[in-house]
Amino acid sequence: MVNFKKSNIFMHIMKVFKVGLLLNPVKDEDGKIDVRSYRDFYIAVETSGNNKGNIVEVGRADLSSQQKYADAEVIDLSKKVVTPGFVDAHAHLPQKRIMGTSSGVELLPWLNETTLPEEKRFTNLEYAAEVADETYKDAVSVGTTTMCLFGPPLYEATDVAFERAEPTGLRILMGMTLLDELSEDLFPEHQSLNQTIDHAVESTEELYRRWHGKAEGRLQVVPTPRFAVCCSMDLMKEVAKLAEKYELLIQTHLTENLGEIEAIKARFPDLKLYERVYQEAGLMHSKMIFAHVIHSTPEGQALLRKYGPGLVHCPISNEILLSGKMPVHEYRKQRMRIGLATDIGAGDTLSMQANIQKAVEFSRDLYDQAPSDTLDPRWQLDFKSGLYLATQGSADVLHLGDKIGTFKIGKQFDATVFDPEQLCGEEYDLKEPTQLLEKICTQRGKGVEQAYVAGNQVYSV
Repeated sequence: MVNFKKSNIFMHIMKVFKVGLLLNPVKDEDGKIDVRSYRDFYIAVETSGNNKGNIVEVGRADLSSQQKYADAEVIDLSKKVVTPGFVDAHAHLPQKRIMGTSSGVELLPWLNETTLPEEKRFTNLEYAAEVADETYKDAVSVGTTTMCLFGPPLYEATDVAFERAEPTGLRILMGMTLLDELSEDLFPEHQSLNQTIDHAVESTEELYRRWHGKAEGRLQVVPTPRFAVCCSMDLMKEVAKLAEKYELLIQTHLTENLGEIEAIKARFPDLKLYERVYQEAGLMHSKMIFAHVIHSTPEGQALLRKYGPGLVHCPISNEILLSGKMPVHEYRKQRMRIGLATDIGAGDTLSMQANIQKAVEFSRDLYDQAPSDTLDPRWQLDFKSGLYLATQGSADVLHLGDKIGTFKIGKQFDATVFDPEQLCGEEYDLKEPTQLLEKICTQRGKGVEQAYVAGNQVYSV
C-alpha cells in the first residue's frame, strides 16, 4: 500500500482537495506496477512555510475530516477523477510549430530539411516568446504539469523561454541545445548554427546562474548536447565537467534511428558503439537522460545497466519517424528507470494520454513477436504501467521522484483533474476505476478539466 500515514502538522494554513476518485500509480520492490484507486478521499496540502505545496495528510472524506479542516480552503473535486500530473520527459520547444511535418521522413533528413530551418527562426525573440507561450499553454491544457525540454540552439531565445515559463506555475527543465559540428554532408547550409565550445558552455552556465532553482524550485537548467552526430568529443567532455560542477542532469538522444547509428560509427570509428561514445565523453551515469534508446545492442544495454541512466520512451514520435519501437519490456525486466514523452515536433501531439495508448500498443506488438521462451507478462505494458510511466516513471528519470509522481505524504501536490462525463459520456460510475483508467489512457487529450502544481491551480477549462 502507498503510505497514507497521517501527519502531525495541522497548525499551518491548509488547502483541502475533496476527490471523487483518486488514481495513484505505485510499484513494488519486485517491479510490479499497480494503480490504487480511492473513492471519496481528501488530500490536505500545506499552503505556507517551508513545506508549501506538500501533501500533509490523505484520508477518507467524512464528517471527521470536515471538522478537522473546517477553516481550510476546500476545493471540491468530488465528482472528478484525479491522477498525478503528467510528466513529459522529452520534448523540443522550438519544434512546436512543425508538429506533424515529419510523417514518413526519417530522422536525419527531417532535421536537415525542416527542423534546423525552423530553429533558425528563433533569432527573432518575439517569435521565441510566442512559441514558448504556445508550448506551455497547450501542454498544460492536456494535463502536463512538468516538462523536460530541449530549448533553442541560441542563448537569447532559451533565456526568453525560461522567462515565459516562470509565471506559468509549471515545472520546466530545459537547456539551450548545444552543437558544434553540424557537418556539411548531413546538414548542408546549416553550419551557421554551430557554436564554439566556449560559447556553448558559457551560455549554459549563464542560464544556470539566471534560472536554476527559480520559481520556488520549479525551473531547472539541464545541459543539452543535441546528440553525438553533431557534438564533438571535446564539447561533450566540457558539458560533462560543467554538469558535474553544479550537480546537474544532462539530456541527449541515444540509438533513435539506424541512420543516426551509422553516422556515429563513421564519426567515432575507434569506439564503434554509440553508448561507448557517451561513456568516453563522461556522459554515461545516473544523471543522464537518454531519449529513445530503441536500437541498443546487448553490449550497449550492459553499459546502461552498469551506469543507470534514465531512459525516455517516445512512441508516437518513433512511429512517425519510422525509427522503431523501444523494447520497454526488456528494460523493465532489467530494472532500468523509464519515463514517457511526447517528443514534439517529431511527435504530433502534446497529449501524454495518446502516448500512453501508443506505448501500450507497441508493447503488445513486441510481446506478440517475441520468442515464446522469453515471454514474461509482468513486463508487458498495460494501462496501469502506462500511467505509471507518464507520472512516477518520468519523475524518476528526471530525479524528481521524491517530490512528484504519486500522491504521498511529503510529496508536492501535482495533479491532473479529469471530468468523467467528458471521458465516458453520460454513462460512467466513479466506482468503476478500471473503466475510467482505460478511458484516460485511450483519449488524445480529452477530459482534462484542471491541473495543479504544488497545490496551485495552473489550468482550468
